[in-house]
Amino acid sequence: MPAWFEWGQTPLFRRLPKLKGFSNHIFKREYNVVNISDLNKLIEKWITFVDFDVLLLNKIIRKKTLWVKLLGNWELSSKIVVKVDRASNSAREIVEKAWGKIELITK
Repeated sequence: MPAWFEWGQTPLFRRLPKLKGFSNHIFKREYNVVNISDLNKLIEKWITFVDFDVLLLNKIIRKKTLWVKLLGNWELSSKIVVKVDRASNSAREIVEKAWGKIELITK
């Protein structure tokens, strides 16, 4: 008898689910996306330092995910200090052009 023979019961390779590839959902990070235009709304409220708590308090992000990414799609109206987890290159250029500063958080 072959080693894989299971004496009449359904073989193991037919009982296992047919998976559609590898899923890395355990280590997946979902980011709250913040645009420069959202920061302009905070500047209008005279806020010059922005972090996770400020964004949450002003209802720009939701608390479902803990990481924040800054994207640059607009022009910044004045100087601001931003503390985020990630930032795109265009966002860095826009903030530095307005004499602001981006601090990256390492968790």
